[in-house]
Amino acid sequence: MNRIIRKFKRSAFRCKGRILGATRGFMDPHQYVDEIKKIEIKERWEFLDLWSEVHVYGPADDLIISIMESYRNKRGDYVFGSSFSGWVNRFIDSGIDPELAYPSDSVCCVGWSERKKTYYGWSHRAICGFEIGDRIFEVDFSGKSDNTSFKEHGTRVIKSKFDARVSAMNFAKYVS
Repeated sequence: MNRIIRKFKRSAFRCKGRILGATRGFMDPHQYVDEIKKIEIKERWEFLDLWSEVHVYGPADDLIISIMESYRNKRGDYVFGSSFSGWVNRFIDSGIDPELAYPSDSVCCVGWSERKKTYYGWSHRAICGFEIGDRIFEVDFSGKSDNTSFKEHGTRVIKSKFDARVSAMNFAKYVS
C-alpha cells in the first residue's frame, strides 16, 4: 500500500536532510529525485518477507515521501504488494517458494511447493497450482468449455516438475 505521508517543499526537505540522509545544501529544483531511503524487514516466514520501504521521489523542490510495503522472496525479488496480504496465508500454508519465471523479470509469478509437489502460477487476478498428472496449460485449447478447469486446459499431460513449471508460467502469463 502506498501511503503518502507528507509533501515537502524544498526548504522543509533541506531542514529534514539529516533525518532522510539527503544531500544538504543547494539542490537544483529541476533535478528529479527517486531514491529508497530505508528498507526494513517487518516480518519473516519460510519463503516470504514483508518489506517496508521509505521512498522519496519527485522534483527536488516538491518532494513526495511515501511508505510502501511489499512481500518479497528470500532473494529480495518482488512477489506482490501489501494489498494482496490475503494471499500470504495460502503461500505460508502451501510452502510456496516464489521465483522469477525468467531472469529478466522483475516480479515473481511462479513458485514451487515442495510440500504439495505443485508449481503455482499467479498474477494479480488469480492463482492456480499444477502437478504431475494435470494438463500443461494452453490458452488456445480447442476442447475447452466454460466449465473446463485450468488444470485440464491442455492436450499434453504434465510428466515432470519442469512441465509443471511451464504450465504455471503459461497460466501466469494468461491471467496477467
